Amino acid sequence: LLVIFFVEHFELIKAFSVRRSTRLGANSLLMIILFLAILIILNFILSRHSQRFDLSETGKFSLAPQTVKVLENLNNEIKVTGFFQEGSRPRLEFKDLIENYQHHSGKLKYEFIDPDRRPAIAKQYGINQYNTIVLESGKQETRIKPATDAVTEEELTNALIRVSREARKVVYSLEGHGEHPLEDTAQTGYSQAKESLERVGFEVKALSILKEGKIPLDTSLLVIAGPQRSFLPAEKEAVRKYLQGEGQVLLMMDPQETTGLEDLLAEWGLTLGNEIIVDPSPNLMLLGFDASNALVLNYTPHEIVKDLRLATLFPVARSIRFSSDKAPALDYQTLAKTGPESWGETNFTSRQARFDPTQDHKGPLDIVAAIEQRGGGEDTDKKEGARLVVFGDSDFASNGFFNFSGNSDLFLASVNWLTREKDLISIRPKEAKFSPLILTQRQGKIFFYVPVIVLPAIVIAAGIGTWRGRKKL
Repeated sequence: LLVIFFVEHFELIKAFSVRRSTRLGANSLLMIILFLAILIILNFILSRHSQRFDLSETGKFSLAPQTVKVLENLNNEIKVTGFFQEGSRPRLEFKDLIENYQHHSGKLKYEFIDPDRRPAIAKQYGINQYNTIVLESGKQETRIKPATDAVTEEELTNALIRVSREARKVVYSLEGHGEHPLEDTAQTGYSQAKESLERVGFEVKALSILKEGKIPLDTSLLVIAGPQRSFLPAEKEAVRKYLQGEGQVLLMMDPQETTGLEDLLAEWGLTLGNEIIVDPSPNLMLLGFDASNALVLNYTPHEIVKDLRLATLFPVARSIRFSSDKAPALDYQTLAKTGPESWGETNFTSRQARFDPTQDHKGPLDIVAAIEQRGGGEDTDKKEGARLVVFGDSDFASNGFFNFSGNSDLFLASVNWLTREKDLISIRPKEAKFSPLILTQRQGKIFFYVPVIVLPAIVIAAGIGTWRGRKKL
């Protein structure tokens, strides 16, 4: 029928097609089709290679680099089930968060279940609280029960780390010499540090070498946090053998304390300064601290501190120095230094600290150091050697200072490096910050005249021009 129509009306179609208006219309139709084709192709490409841009001042809508690293290193699929009420604000917020996570990993699958509408499934999981999130991977399971309605990035990432690990590593904290107690919630206790480690899947236990007779074989890390009394020869020998057996030790030593571990540190090329660091930095005064606290802003490119951008505070600290006769099989690295205006005060009897160039040590002073044994010790076939991180202070990780600026980040990053768990990191929640747009008078006029007057005028002028052009046809 179409062929017959074209044959019978060929002259009419030919006359119509040569008209100028027809050619213009055909060109317009072709341009529209081409434009739509380009949009379809772009949409297809972007759907497979999507990009996100966070233009907020605080990076509020972006995941921390450590979170992205965890997501990229996921090996197994993880099922995330959120028990939220339909349409609730916590559900909408968590949906945004988990979809942001999915943008970086295809291993995450999520599902929402309303406990009121599907009580059988809620009962099967033993859910007795709204906003509970269950993460499952193989036989591993962990849960998030947020203290508030909103689930934070830190909570979700730590849960992902826990559920993706096949076994829990054990951290032993030594006791019996006046160390900071793990369970103590007072300012001097280490309960917050313990909870932070447990949140990322570590099992944290207290250890008495006198009771156990040795350091257990399942020890992934030995923490010695501020001993105040001397170690017995058998205890010191146990620590020495643990390090010789490629162990990992986090040692925090306060000034004016002699514990017997000084000889052990000397074997590893370290000397503890017999002094108290004095830091007259004006920044400390602004923060409400006196000069007996050391404020650190300078870090080295070591793996522990390469991403640390926050200040750390060390109350009543001592310096750490490397010996001239370093062992060739050990890698030495300073992690943090005090400011150039600081010094190591050796006069403990004077009521007022004053720098004495004949006795005191001028800053910058090393306050944190890391040592790694190359080649796996005496057995060169072993890939991993002993690791040791030494702090000239132990109070920085106590409850009173743990959450000060970068203190917790430094502590947890040290544990991360020592246990060779690169993904285990504490992620601070992003601060919701009100950022008003402040314009000058000239900028205000531009923002008013351009969208309100100039742009509408251009559209109107273009419309009039098009209408007049068609009218002439």
